[in-house]
Parts: sequence; C-alpha cells; structure tokens
Amino acid sequence: MKITNWRRTVGVSLVAAGLWAPSQAQAVDIPLGDPSFEAFVVPQSGPAAHYAYSDLYRPTSAWIDDLDMTEQDDGEGNWMYDSTYAETGTLRGAPRTGNQAMHGRFSYNMQKVANVFEAGKTYTFSIYAQGHSDTNETFDEARSFLYLFNGSQPFAEETSLTFKKFSTTTGDYSIRPVGSTAALSKALWQKISISHTVYSDSPELGQPIGVGFYGGADVTFDDASLSADVTILTLEVNTTNGTTRIVNQTGQPVSLDYYQITSASDSLNKAAWNSLQTQNLAGFPAGNGTGNGWEKAGAADDGAIGESFLTGNSQLAAAGTLNLGAAFSVGDPQDLNFQYAQATNSRTADFNGNGVVDGSDFLAWQRGNGTVGAGATKASGNANTDQLINAADLAIWKNEFGNSAIPKTPGQLVRGNVRYVTSFAVAAVPEPSSIALIGLGVAGFALKRRR
Repeated sequence: MKITNWRRTVGVSLVAAGLWAPSQAQAVDIPLGDPSFEAFVVPQSGPAAHYAYSDLYRPTSAWIDDLDMTEQDDGEGNWMYDSTYAETGTLRGAPRTGNQAMHGRFSYNMQKVANVFEAGKTYTFSIYAQGHSDTNETFDEARSFLYLFNGSQPFAEETSLTFKKFSTTTGDYSIRPVGSTAALSKALWQKISISHTVYSDSPELGQPIGVGFYGGADVTFDDASLSADVTILTLEVNTTNGTTRIVNQTGQPVSLDYYQITSASDSLNKAAWNSLQTQNLAGFPAGNGTGNGWEKAGAADDGAIGESFLTGNSQLAAAGTLNLGAAFSVGDPQDLNFQYAQATNSRTADFNGNGVVDGSDFLAWQRGNGTVGAGATKASGNANTDQLINAADLAIWKNEFGNSAIPKTPGQLVRGNVRYVTSFAVAAVPEPSSIALIGLGVAGFALKRRR
C-alpha cells in the first residue's frame, strides 16, 4: 500500500526521515566501561613516561580492538596519554576531564555493553574529539569514525547498524593551536554523535549494544557516552481484543497532521476502526471534507487505513493516547506498519510553541528584550535567530500576530514503533491537548494498495 500524491496538490511535501528527535526529550544514560580512559594509569617515569600503547592499556580497559579473539592493534595502535604529555609542546588535546585522553593511531576501540537494544528507542553514541596541532589536513589525518553495532557479532564496518565519518576538514571539531593553554584546549573539545532507532521488527532487537570509534593519526578522544531515548510515537496493538491506540512516550508534546497504518497481509479490521474523524475529539476536530480537520483516507481497507488534517495539525500531549478502536484483526499476522507526519510550526514569533502568535508571545519577547548571546533563544523572544532580542523580533511578532494567512510548512514523515500487547496499561494523560489551525489550500487524499 502507499499514499498517493495528495499533499502535492496543496503544495506540501513530506521529508522522509528515519527518526525525529525532540530537542528536550529526556535521554537515559547507559553506562560505558572506562568512558574517560582513566582505568589504566599511564607510567609516570621511564622511556615511555606519560603515555601507553594499546597492548598495555587494553588488559585493564573496557575498550578492546574489534571484539574478535585476538589482539590485532597492539604496539602501534591507539594510545593513552596524560595531562603532562599533552602540555609538552602542546600538540595533543589537554584531557577534557580527568587526567588522561586517547590518541588515535589508525585503530579501532570497541566495547559491548550489558544493555540490549529495545524497540521504540533511539540510541545515541557520543564522544568528544579534538585535532592535534600537527595535523596534516591534506591527508585528513584527524579523521574519525563512530559506530553502533550488534554486540553479539564480531565488529565489521559494513555490518554496523550505523556509522559516520567526522573530521577537522569538515568542521566537526577543531585543531589545538600550537602554544595554546590547557584551558583553551579544553574549550575546543566538541561532541560528535551518531544515533540509531530500533523498531519491533529490527534484527538487533534484544541483542547487546556495541559501540566503537576509530581514530586517524592526529585526533584525540575523551568522555564517551551512550544514551537511549524514546523519540517516536508508538502504535500499541492489543492482540486479545484487537484494539489499537497511538501512544506518546517521548516526554514531549508531538504535533501531527497525518498517520497511516498498513498491513501487507490485510491484518487490519477497517470495519472496527474508530477514526479521529468519527470521534471528533477536543483538539482533534473532525473535518467536513474541506481539510479543516481530521478526515479519513479514501480507499481505506484491511490493508491500509489513515487520516490527515490538511490545513492544520493537532498536538498529542506527553503521555497522551489516541484510541483507534479494534482496528487489528485478532489472530492475523502481526505485520502492522505505522507512520505519521510530525508537523512543524512556520510561525517564527510563536515563542511558546503553542501554534498561535498571540499576547503570550509578546510577553515572552518583553521579558527577553535586550538579551544577547546564547540566552537569546526562541523561547525568550528571538524570532530571527540572530542571538539578539530586540525591535526586529518585535516587528516579526507584529506581522504574525493574528495572521492566519501564514502557510503551513511541510511535515516530516516518521516511522513509528509498533508494540503488541495482551492488555493496555492505564494512560497517565487520557486526552490530547489542542493547538490552533493553520490555513492552507485543501485537497483530499487516498490510500492506494500495491499489488
């Protein structure tokens, strides 16, 4: 099944994306072994004072090479060094925290953690990086790679769940200047990160989490971290009675203007589907065929159901739920796929993010007027992102105040999680909250089956 180009007729396109990460969602930290490279204390005297190669530190550190049975990266592999070494000639980055950091030398450092991948969560692996002052950027010597992988298998880049290259040449982190102080070097550390979202049908589900990094000859690492966060909506399916509901466990309100549920084996029960249009909920108004509220897709059947709000969007509160009736056919294959469109707000002067530009936004600007720098956020009244809250932002507020002609911006198509349960837990917040409608031209839409 697929969606026809119903959005194109109103000038709205969806940006395909694997995940949506709300900026204020609360992530849960997952412990890593030796995240700051302090477990092995480097020698303080002798010919190798203040540093240690991988063949020395790996017996005591959680970081190994590539999770195989033999040490491949000994001798000339990555090495640890301390603050004294960093300040001798000031070539290497001063350790960000503690007394030691990791120097890259064309080697991998991997570890498998005790936690396993869970459905509906986005995992983010991060580490701080800094280039050395003797970096040869022509040869991209300060490059690095981060990896998230299935820890039950030997590591291989081509089988990683996700990986990404970072470098000073692409501005991902900076190079320590020769002669700079330790304080300046510490200020230059920049966090690099990769993320991966796990679904109910992901092959890595229930397997140990593997993380790792690779460093070129002139890059330094410190303070690795791993976190898990619920960043997407979940479709809960009760396999006992077929009832379904959309659940928001992201910790933040989610604005949406479309959802679709499909099944390749026709496991839906269209006749028992209780659509938003039928329910006409507070904050989720039913449309009248003009796109002014939630309206069911044409050609819906047991293989595909969906609804859209063409001229506006609705906000599902944190911990909120949307009940959709007994839309699952009990006993049929559990192959549902859930997608939704995360709506965006085109009103730059909507400082409190409630979907309308009104007097409360003026009060936010008034309180923030005169703020300069990092504190000049949108929530504080900065409408033009110039790190200064002033009369220019007030002018934008005046232009947008009460202006219903501001067009709706494209939503972001997100794959949601699907969770099958035998009973529903009681929702903490049973009703969704509402936001104002956004004007736009209107057209119908339909779901089309693909044979």
